[in-house]
Amino acid sequence: MHVKVDTGMNRFGFRHDNLRRTIPALGAGDGGPLRVKAVYTHFATAESAGHPLFDRQRACFEAVRAVLPELGVRGVWCHAANSAALLRDRRTWYEAVRPGLLLYGIVPPPLESAIPVRPVLSLRSRVVAVKGMRAGESAGYGARFAAPRAMRAAVVPAGYADGLDLRLAGAASVLVRGQRAPVIAVSMDSTTVDVTDVEVSPGDPVVIIGEQGGDSIDARELAGAIGTVPHEILCRTGARIARVHQGL
Repeated sequence: MHVKVDTGMNRFGFRHDNLRRTIPALGAGDGGPLRVKAVYTHFATAESAGHPLFDRQRACFEAVRAVLPELGVRGVWCHAANSAALLRDRRTWYEAVRPGLLLYGIVPPPLESAIPVRPVLSLRSRVVAVKGMRAGESAGYGARFAAPRAMRAAVVPAGYADGLDLRLAGAASVLVRGQRAPVIAVSMDSTTVDVTDVEVSPGDPVVIIGEQGGDSIDARELAGAIGTVPHEILCRTGARIARVHQGL
């Protein structure tokens, strides 16, 4: 088993300052029912360079590593680094690291990386309808969007049931024919975008995440548009979306 130690996130794991009471003297390979293979923790603020909790957690975990032999836990691996910690501090690498977001080719914001990464996930659909709107007409539930002028709107069959956030309306765009089309409404099964300035026809490919025509939209951009993290954007990709796996 891998034993988790809570060094300050207060989620899962044994408290770092109470291990002598909470971890029995299992020993590694003493013939008991359980064998400790690794000890680990998780950082709460690895993405925040100025937050002091990161260094406090690292110091606590170092203290845990020092006391493990006293608890009969010897020769085990330690791991702590998520993607952000991996990029930020080599001292957190230990015997293993746990990259998540980096495996998708995305650097955790607001961090930057000298490691050349490229996003490996794209989210695509197609235009199924194009219609005209007169000035003052509304689109979507709640009539939250009102056309400021005569315009054309395209309907894309992907909505919040597929993981697209309602807050994308008025804050984000999709790519159609290599140009950005602002999102004006998100419904359960469809999204409506402004294509007034783009020559669009039903059947045209739409890129929600990915590249098209020399432009790109990634999960970091969508997350920033709605005030969340790219992890959420990726995790919310709906189960009913067809997955196509391609080799590099």
